[in-house]
Amino acid sequence: MDQCDEIIALKSIYGRSFHCDVDKKPYEGRLHVEINFPDSSSPITVSCNILDKENVVVLNRLSPIYLTFTLPPDYPSKCPPTYTLSCLWLTAEQIKSLRAALDAMWETNNNFVILYNWLTVLQTETSNILKLKFPLLQSEDKILKLTEYDLKRREKEFCCGIHDCQICFCEKSGYMCLKLSGCGHIFCKDCLKSFLDVQIKDGNVKSLQCLAEKCSTEINHSMVKSLVDAETFERYDRLLLKASLESMSDIAYCPRPWCACPVIMDRKNGMGSCQACQYTFCIYCKMGYHGVEKCRLKSEEMKRLYSKYMEATKSEQLELEKIYGKKMFMDILSQVETDNWLETNSKKCPNCKSNIEKNEGCNKMTCTKCKSFFCWLCLKQLDNFNPYSHYSDVKSKCYNQLYPPGGFPENNADDDFFYDFSDGEIDEFD
Repeated sequence: MDQCDEIIALKSIYGRSFHCDVDKKPYEGRLHVEINFPDSSSPITVSCNILDKENVVVLNRLSPIYLTFTLPPDYPSKCPPTYTLSCLWLTAEQIKSLRAALDAMWETNNNFVILYNWLTVLQTETSNILKLKFPLLQSEDKILKLTEYDLKRREKEFCCGIHDCQICFCEKSGYMCLKLSGCGHIFCKDCLKSFLDVQIKDGNVKSLQCLAEKCSTEINHSMVKSLVDAETFERYDRLLLKASLESMSDIAYCPRPWCACPVIMDRKNGMGSCQACQYTFCIYCKMGYHGVEKCRLKSEEMKRLYSKYMEATKSEQLELEKIYGKKMFMDILSQVETDNWLETNSKKCPNCKSNIEKNEGCNKMTCTKCKSFFCWLCLKQLDNFNPYSHYSDVKSKCYNQLYPPGGFPENNADDDFFYDFSDGEIDEFD
């Protein structure tokens, strides 16, 4: 076999692993082989010492040995190929031992083409020649490169295979599928994309987990980015940031609706200062910062805070009192009790909504605030010129009920007596 035939044969056997320009002489080329270990069931481990602590990494494969060669004109009749060996994880002494083994092969097989035999020895006998034992001690940067190579090889093998999608149960090529790194479950890209689009649209960015039954592995950020379009990913990124900030105890949002930027809270002073719009606010009531003055809460907020306080444990109540002040809760308690009493014992004027308590007298009421007449029984606003017609109209459900049973006064006077609590004072009107 001449040199040209050997080159053609090697190219056919090793494919893309073999590189040689057949139109240029002398022939120069480069090829690589991965080492086969005798016990293929044992894991390949490499280790490094960091701060006197051994760190071990498990790999599927080690990076290959590279053989670079030049075929002299009188090869194989007289001279062997000139060559070099290189390998990321082998030492200079180990490379020297391999070269000695290859040179010895030439001495016993001269006058014959030798490259294929050399490659076979490198692939199958390196472990025995060098007496390799695991874990292989390597530097930290070499372990990173070995890990990167191993990952790329696994990805390549995955893409070349055929896999069953665990959502649509269809067989698809690896190029159309993705394998979750945490659990190894495989899904086709179309199914995963549809799932992610729906979840992100609904705002469920914290629920992006593996779809396999009883698996809670999260779908990572880079995988989401590789599957969804730019607009959807922007929404995902924004919602994820918001959810992360909301989980942080020292982050609040600017209460201005048109701003709503995240703000770092100063809990010591109960203050937040928005860097975006320069608004300084109280972190408890969200109003403008008011220093040591008590929070001015809306009635709905007071009721919410009251419920929270009443349902809290003793320690939680003390914590709330530290934040808002004990006097504030006493004021809220008093206000809520007043509101509850008014709701039970008073009615609202149908015109101005003032709280009215009826003490005695007829059911025709006159509001001191708006001066309108209304019926105490049905809360209907009455005619200003003849309010009593409401009680003489046979079609009215309050017909003949100007006075409550037994409430007709002896002097037949029209007495209206009630309280108006709308401004905290009691008004009496006859």
